[in-house]
Amino acid sequence: MKIVFLTDDYPPYTTGGAARVVFPLAKKMKELGHEVSVITAVRNRNEEGVSSENGIFVYRLVSKYHERWRAWLGLYNPKVTGRVAAILRDIRPDVVHAHNIHYHLSYESLRRVKKYSGKVFFTAHDVMSFAYTKFWPREKDCNRVNYKMTFWQNFKIAKKRFNPFRNILIKKYLGYCDKIFAVSDALGEALSQNGITGAVTIHNGLDVSSYMNISEPELNDFKKRHALLEKKVMLLAGRVSHEKGAYLMIEILPEIKKVVPEAVLFFAGVKDDEAGKFIDYAKKFGVEDCFHQSGWLDERGMSMAYLSSDMVLSPSLIFDSFPTSNLEAALYKKPVIVTCFGGSKEFVIDGKTGCIVNPYDKEALASKIIDLLSDENKAKNFGLAAYGRLKTNFSLSIQTDQLLKFYRT
Repeated sequence: MKIVFLTDDYPPYTTGGAARVVFPLAKKMKELGHEVSVITAVRNRNEEGVSSENGIFVYRLVSKYHERWRAWLGLYNPKVTGRVAAILRDIRPDVVHAHNIHYHLSYESLRRVKKYSGKVFFTAHDVMSFAYTKFWPREKDCNRVNYKMTFWQNFKIAKKRFNPFRNILIKKYLGYCDKIFAVSDALGEALSQNGITGAVTIHNGLDVSSYMNISEPELNDFKKRHALLEKKVMLLAGRVSHEKGAYLMIEILPEIKKVVPEAVLFFAGVKDDEAGKFIDYAKKFGVEDCFHQSGWLDERGMSMAYLSSDMVLSPSLIFDSFPTSNLEAALYKKPVIVTCFGGSKEFVIDGKTGCIVNPYDKEALASKIIDLLSDENKAKNFGLAAYGRLKTNFSLSIQTDQLLKFYRT
């Protein structure tokens, strides 16, 4: 088949979010013998163009504007949608599969490509189809599932950037899709509560062969550079932020240090404008000596970060749809401690492959971390069980097989 993926971001210029899902997915579809193309957006003119990357044609279109216009241009970006349609008119694909398009490629692309594609699919990776920003739980209670965003709640969040037609038009644009996918049951429920019904859950998968072997000297050098040698390392990876539990972890670090003196907290992939804030916050709690961070890490660097860790943390204070870091931790046989808000609990089995906690319960969170740092056998067994679950239930092959069933019907 001819398959085209639409995504606002794609490596090498962006490696986070949906880009980490689309990149291996496109590669896998190519390996299976399909003709694959990717249409994506870039911010700089010198990054624009068409290239063949491992047999995949990648079309990069320039789109850059102030975020204040996102609620409008995320629906219809006139500088991009016409060009997307023109590319699709030439390719005439059997399948167009859109991922995150709510910033640059815009939802209008779904309507435009319907004319030139046999089938159109959309995968929701987050809450942006009904919310203006990250979704904070209504109640700080894991057992209450209220994802409804009212008109007035969105208005209060967006303020001057509010577009009264935004959510209505998104639902209309999604009507051009043959099927909507959600990356977790939790996200599917959130979509449904906000009027986007019928989403089918297809969890993101990970290619277990992507495990990167790192030599001991190279790994030790990485540990030395980041002051991780002979330490008990707690890793927070990905888009490190307040919403992901970064400041929360710094706050409970003193309690962890009392029981596990060799414990250190390591943030991987911190933006320059955030690094100073994290350091200042660590000084406030007197833990600057056991808090370390790095800037952007490439794929090899991230592999070394996982291998250097004793556990991986994902204590998000927000609804976290289905963090890829949980799968990556399992790839390197590391136990995880994850938030109860969102889709993490669909991969993590509490007490077997990791721990599920309410991040607002600081005492419980610290206790779970201390337990795993203090019991190496338990941590090792959790990591091995997580790896087994990844191979059996959440591999990239399983994800592609599920998608191909919809592509072909």
